[in-house]
Amino acid sequence: MSNYTDPICGMSVSPETAQATAVRNDEVYFFCSKRCKQLFSNQTSENRRQGGKQTDKDLAKKATKKAD
Repeated sequence: MSNYTDPICGMSVSPETAQATAVRNDEVYFFCSKRCKQLFSNQTSENRRQGGKQTDKDLAKKATKKAD
Protein backbone atom coordinates (compact mmCIF):
# COMPACT_ATOMS: atom_id res chain seq x y z
CA MET A 1 0.00 0.00 0.00
CA SER A 2 1.27 3.48 -0.78
CA ASN A 3 2.13 6.24 1.65
CA TYR A 4 0.36 9.57 1.94
CA THR A 5 1.59 13.00 2.96
CA ASP A 6 0.39 14.49 6.24
CA PRO A 7 -1.21 17.78 5.06
CA ILE A 8 0.05 19.69 8.10
CA CYS A 9 3.69 18.68 8.57
CA GLY A 10 4.43 17.03 5.23
CA MET A 11 5.60 13.76 6.79
CA SER A 12 5.08 10.54 4.84
CA VAL A 13 2.39 8.42 6.51
CA SER A 14 1.22 4.91 5.72
CA PRO A 15 -2.46 4.13 6.34
CA GLU A 16 -1.47 1.20 8.57
CA THR A 17 0.55 3.37 10.97
CA ALA A 18 -1.37 6.65 10.77
CA GLN A 19 -2.13 8.04 14.22
CA ALA A 20 -5.31 9.72 12.99
CA THR A 21 -7.46 10.22 9.91
CA ALA A 22 -10.00 12.76 8.72
CA VAL A 23 -12.42 12.99 5.82
CA ARG A 24 -13.06 16.31 4.12
CA ASN A 25 -14.97 16.70 0.87
CA ASP A 26 -14.95 12.92 0.37
CA GLU A 27 -11.14 12.81 0.60
CA VAL A 28 -9.37 10.84 3.34
CA TYR A 29 -6.35 12.45 5.04
CA PHE A 30 -3.79 10.53 7.10
CA PHE A 31 -1.84 12.12 9.97
CA CYS A 32 1.40 11.29 11.74
CA SER A 33 -0.02 12.51 15.06
CA LYS A 34 -3.23 13.53 16.76
CA ARG A 35 -1.80 17.06 17.02
CA CYS A 36 -1.52 17.36 13.22
CA LYS A 37 -5.12 16.18 12.90
CA GLN A 38 -6.19 18.76 15.48
CA LEU A 39 -4.44 21.54 13.57
CA PHE A 40 -6.07 20.31 10.35
CA SER A 41 -9.50 20.24 11.98
CA ASN A 42 -9.02 23.76 13.35
CA GLN A 43 -8.23 25.31 9.98
CA THR A 44 -10.76 27.91 8.92
CA SER A 45 -12.64 27.66 5.65
CA GLU A 46 -10.85 30.77 4.38
CA ASN A 47 -7.46 29.32 5.28
CA ARG A 48 -8.29 26.10 3.42
CA ARG A 49 -9.43 27.99 0.30
CA GLN A 50 -6.09 29.80 0.23
CA GLY A 51 -4.23 26.51 0.60
CA GLY A 52 -2.61 27.71 3.81
CA LYS A 53 -1.61 25.72 6.83
CA GLN A 54 -2.16 26.90 10.36
CA THR A 55 0.61 26.45 12.85
CA ASP A 56 0.61 26.32 16.64
CA LYS A 57 1.63 29.99 16.54
CA ASP A 58 -1.43 30.87 14.41
CA LEU A 59 -3.73 29.01 16.79
CA ALA A 60 -2.13 30.72 19.80
CA LYS A 61 -2.83 34.13 18.23
CA LYS A 62 -6.49 33.20 17.78
CA ALA A 63 -6.74 31.94 21.36
CA THR A 64 -5.22 35.22 22.62
CA LYS A 65 -7.69 37.28 20.59
CA LYS A 66 -10.63 35.28 21.94
CA ALA A 67 -9.41 35.80 25.51
CA ASP A 68 -9.26 39.61 25.14
